[in-house]
Amino acid sequence: MLPKMFVTDFGDQIGSYVTLVDTNFNQFEVLVERINGSIFLTTGFNAIRDFYDIRRGGWVLMVFSGSSQFGINVINRLGLFVTPPAFNPVMRFEIEKPVAPEFVYQNVPITTEILTYRHNERNLQLHFEVILTKYDVTSGFLVRYHF
Repeated sequence: MLPKMFVTDFGDQIGSYVTLVDTNFNQFEVLVERINGSIFLTTGFNAIRDFYDIRRGGWVLMVFSGSSQFGINVINRLGLFVTPPAFNPVMRFEIEKPVAPEFVYQNVPITTEILTYRHNERNLQLHFEVILTKYDVTSGFLVRYHF
């Protein structure tokens, strides 16, 4: 979630997606969700964790540069800056955009009972894949960090 003070000052300059750019110009596209006056960076944010191989936690230092773009530095849990991998051409991570335009979702009723078609909840399945570390296997504990 972006800080309230930032949202008050710059929230109108944030679009539906933001681009996070590291010091080697690798780019990460992230979905922006607005809930009750707050702005959350959601889908696509975990690509940073995977790209930098941050498994035990860390921080993302973000500097707003305008036009829905942030410069970023990644800091590991020891407080050390993580050097971003260099690629030529640079890496660009994009999230899959919905096929239907955004205006289609406006005025959709909150309750699904009055819709002409609903998904059968028994047909929806979620799959979770977790790569286990040596610590997970030997200790008997699965440790998951989200940042």
